[in-house]
Amino acid sequence: MKATLRTQIIDFIRNNKNVRPDDLRKAFEISGVAVHNHLRKLLSENQIVKHGKPPLVFYSLSKTSPLQDEIPPSIPKETENFLRKNYLYISPSGDQLEGFEGFQKWASGLRLEKQIPSLVSEYEKIRKDADAFIVKGKGYINATEKVRNTFKQLALDGLFYKDFYSLPKFGKTRLGAMLLFAKQGQNIKLIHEISKECQSTILALIKEKKVDSVAFVPHSIPRQIQFLKEFEKDLKLSEPKIEIVKAYTGAIQVPQKSLSKLEERILNAENTFFLKKNPIKTKSVLLIDDAVGSGATMNAVAEKIREHYSPKQITGFAAVGSYKGFEVIKEV
Repeated sequence: MKATLRTQIIDFIRNNKNVRPDDLRKAFEISGVAVHNHLRKLLSENQIVKHGKPPLVFYSLSKTSPLQDEIPPSIPKETENFLRKNYLYISPSGDQLEGFEGFQKWASGLRLEKQIPSLVSEYEKIRKDADAFIVKGKGYINATEKVRNTFKQLALDGLFYKDFYSLPKFGKTRLGAMLLFAKQGQNIKLIHEISKECQSTILALIKEKKVDSVAFVPHSIPRQIQFLKEFEKDLKLSEPKIEIVKAYTGAIQVPQKSLSKLEERILNAENTFFLKKNPIKTKSVLLIDDAVGSGATMNAVAEKIREHYSPKQITGFAAVGSYKGFEVIKEV
């Protein structure tokens, strides 16, 4: 009887595309508890997919790939642990999947199921190549030479990342994906996770560089939840803060990320960032941003800090940064 009812529920969902629990309760004249029991079992068997959160929850049939049986049911434990630590996939519908499960979902979306074993090996190699840039015992990537090769006049004395934003072929890193969707999805939980991952590295830099003041690059796109504001709250740094604001002279606000040319980014940063002249005496500043591409924004802000406060040292830190250029400055 139960099997027959479950088959009927699956057929009902198939015919109606998306259904709510109350639709099933009315259609089969069963209790809400019975409906949810069947839905839980179907979810655990991956036959259906849940969308939304109470009170607006919908269920649809799982779009399982017909090639799923060809995917190896398991991978070596060591590789599985490596993926669990490093790989995160956030699906177009907002599912956050880690490790091998996320990797399978990413590959399935590109119809690359048959290539999963070789792709896993390739990803592991590329990720380990990227990890080679993390300075041993420090937990950060030194991007100083990268920006020195970019700018004729560099106001930064050093630039460091927690991780790269993306990797060749495989796209966003775990931290890069978290950052993107923390900002775009206004997700406080993800911001807290990123803060937790970066905090020890930031505190180590403060100690190493003898930092006596901090500054945060202001946002360029107005959002209800500003990433760096929440990031700053989570870090709870005790050092005095240099206040930086962003103000546009024109009627149209042009975000940095909308500009493709380095010269345009530099011009934008030079003409839109301003300092509130707080009575702070500082010798070593830590300038913090969420992500660094060319470094134009951070370098322009560092120039303004240097003009107003004349510190001996300005160190930049970003949660993630561009991988481009590292292939030619890899440390040995």
